[in-house]
Amino acid sequence: MKIFEDSVARIRIFLVDSSFIDVYYNAETKKISFAWIINNKRAYGADNLGNWHIHPFGRPNDHRASAEVDFREFLKNIEQKINVARSDENKNSSG
Repeated sequence: MKIFEDSVARIRIFLVDSSFIDVYYNAETKKISFAWIINNKRAYGADNLGNWHIHPFGRPNDHRASAEVDFREFLKNIEQKINVARSDENKNSSG
């Protein structure tokens, strides 16, 4: 974790598959952002720049309006995506 000027925190969480999650918080501006990075590219994200929005799976450069996203919800969405991918892999390998 890196803290800048007592008002900005950046956290990078490394996952077992070589992807990682970046978390950013600015206490002065109240900006919050979460990004799941795979192969050095955002695969999914959420932030409140302007208003809360997500950068959806499959179209991470898009902005889709959303309700506030907390970190627990963000992680849950990634977990669901990983579980769906694993389920699809299992179906393809057994069929």
